[in-house]
Amino acid sequence: MRIPTWADIGVEGYLGPGPGIGGRLRARVGDFVVLEIPLRPPAGEGKYTWFRVVARNWETMRLVRALARQLGVSRRRILFAGTKDKRAITSQWMSVDLEPGVLTRISLRDVHVPEWGRDPEPVELGRLWGNRFHVLVSSPDLPPSEALEAVSEAEFPNFFGPQRFGALRPITHLVGMRILARDWRGAV
Repeated sequence: MRIPTWADIGVEGYLGPGPGIGGRLRARVGDFVVLEIPLRPPAGEGKYTWFRVVARNWETMRLVRALARQLGVSRRRILFAGTKDKRAITSQWMSVDLEPGVLTRISLRDVHVPEWGRDPEPVELGRLWGNRFHVLVSSPDLPPSEALEAVSEAEFPNFFGPQRFGALRPITHLVGMRILARDWRGAV
């Protein structure tokens, strides 16, 4: 089953009614950076090792599986606050119930662990302030100063991308449409 496209989930544009600035979004992996903002830093002591993972072009669940293999644990023992885009450079906190010394085993291409700490609680799904995004628009049609002015005055829609609808069985957008239509049988 293929991952839905932006059009499949109803996204037909990125900006408001203005003409836009042209250019390309996410032409290269490094053109999109996602920095997770945790609710708080690790406490300093506790059962869990929290570690910040910086990864380039890694889908979150594949990264978790690869980390689990290298640490010699089940993937269920590696917890994280949210999934991140694959085609990006991402920074996010994860946790595992192991001593911090095991992090030296991590040797994955385009992955590094710049910091870690201990905490009595694990990192939990959804427990984060949010994400900060850095997006590069390459080759805009306007000179940089005009592009900046146009973007700063524009309206940006807020929506979830296709990755939020699942990669293993990407049908949740279809189920959601059936629920909105109150078609309970069609939803299941």
